[in-house]
Parts: sequence; structure tokens; C-alpha cells
Amino acid sequence: MTEPAVASSIGHIPAGKWEFDPSVTSVFDDMIARSIPDYASMREVVESLAARFGADGGTLLDLGCSTGLSIHAFLNRAKRIVGVEISESMLDVVREKFASFGTVEILPLDLRTAFPDVHDVDVTLAVFTLQFIPVEHRRRVVRSVFESLRPGGAFILAEKVIGDSAVSQSAFVELYHAFKQRQGYSREEVDRKALALEGRLVANTAHENVSMLQAAGFRDVECVWRWVNFAAWVAVK
Repeated sequence: MTEPAVASSIGHIPAGKWEFDPSVTSVFDDMIARSIPDYASMREVVESLAARFGADGGTLLDLGCSTGLSIHAFLNRAKRIVGVEISESMLDVVREKFASFGTVEILPLDLRTAFPDVHDVDVTLAVFTLQFIPVEHRRRVVRSVFESLRPGGAFILAEKVIGDSAVSQSAFVELYHAFKQRQGYSREEVDRKALALEGRLVANTAHENVSMLQAAGFRDVECVWRWVNFAAWVAVK
């Protein structure tokens, strides 16, 4: 399966509060590649670990599958892939993209109120998804992930994080905004997106995410990738 050409996100400025609407969906793949530092390395780590813990030949659950980048990586490799998404425009894209693949199931679902009825999962992914779920719902979602995994299965979580102190957080923001400008975004684009995301993207500290994973029951939790204010963990049941 060949991926279509990716539209540029340069010049995209949110009109108001952040929404995963058609304007974002149309440039999403470019936007996330430009906006996540060391993005290619992060995806390589996530996909390699997913394969190591059973996604090759097993069941993969992708929470917040967006346009299906992780699903595409495991086509013809996983026995079953279940993608969960809430954005209607993302659902349109991902359904069309994988309509001819019988191993792929796409579910329209709001993780604030429900969790997919999938069991004995080998690997669950949440790649920059939990940060958009209100904090009061996250522990329940992570506990549901734990319960749906087979023993020895893995949850791979990637998130934006905040610093443990105001001093470190200020440094993180400064470094991150400078990074985004080096990717081609104007200062106005950087500032407008940050404003649009206020209240929509609510990040935890890295320590809070580890504690949440451990409280859900995961016995082994390891940070496997980090760039300043972005991090990924693998948690094994």
C-alpha cells in the first residue's frame, strides 16, 4: 500500500480553540512530523517495541489512531488491528485508507465514556492521545488498557510532558518553540497554536505518567524515548 503525498502544514493557523477538524486532518501527517522533535526515531522505537511484544502476528489496539500511521506500519504483519478514533474527519480518512483490509477494524469511540470491547490484546498504542483526554478520565482508560492486554502484553504510551518545576517548564517551552521555528513555522503560527491548545492538551509530568501506569497494575515501566518535553514509555503487564 502506497501512502499518498503529504500536504504541508506551513501556514495553518487555528481559527479558535484546537479541534481535529478537516483543516487539521488534511495536513496532520506533516504537522505531527514537524511538531514532534526526533519524530522519526520515536516512531522507530514505538514500532520496534510493538513488534517485539507481539504486534507481529498478534492483535494491535491503537487508541487515537488519527490518519492511521501506526496501522499502516503493521499491515500484513498483525493478525488483527483495531483503531479507535473520535474525530469525524480523521475517521473518514482512516476508514477509506483501510477499507479493503479485512484485518483492520476502525471504531468511532470517545474514550472519556467507553473503551473498545477487545481482549487478549498483544500491544496497545496511545501515541499523543491521552494528553487530549481530560485528566479525570485517564486513570480509568489506562486501567482498561491493562485489563484488555494478555499477560506479557505491552502498552506503549507517548505523550507531551511538562517540567517538574516552573523553571524547567519555562526552559522546555523556550526550546520547543525554537525547534518549531526551525521546522518552518512562523512565530505567529507557533504562538497561535499554543494558545489554541490551552485547555485542550493538558500534559502531565513524566513522573505523573509513570505513577499512573504503575497504579493501573503494570509491573515493568520503562522510558524508552525522550526529547525535553516529549517522552514515551513501554509498560508490560
